[in-house]
Amino acid sequence: MSKIRGLTGQHSDPLTMFGAFKSKSAYDYFKPIGGDKAYDKLFDEAAIARNKDDRVKTVQALSAYLDKMSYFVPYAERKMIYWVKKGVVKEFGEQSQSFFLDLEEIKVNE
Repeated sequence: MSKIRGLTGQHSDPLTMFGAFKSKSAYDYFKPIGGDKAYDKLFDEAAIARNKDDRVKTVQALSAYLDKMSYFVPYAERKMIYWVKKGVVKEFGEQSQSFFLDLEEIKVNE
């Protein structure tokens, strides 16, 4: 049994996704018009946290702010469908991400 190796969409650092909401992000459709200075300040504090405990606290504060400001709206609460060639893929393994296929988990027949 082999595994497919490659870059995936998983993010080991939550600030990767939180960065989409910053005022100077390339993703204009993820942020309010004019930006959000309070959000930017919380993000910057999380980005410069010096240890794990401070990082966890600042990311939690950032997440709570987004929740309070209602930035997130669920828009895809359904199972993902993938097409595979019969006989090639043995199993998908544990796929824990909502919008990404984790290639590291896929096992193929040899």
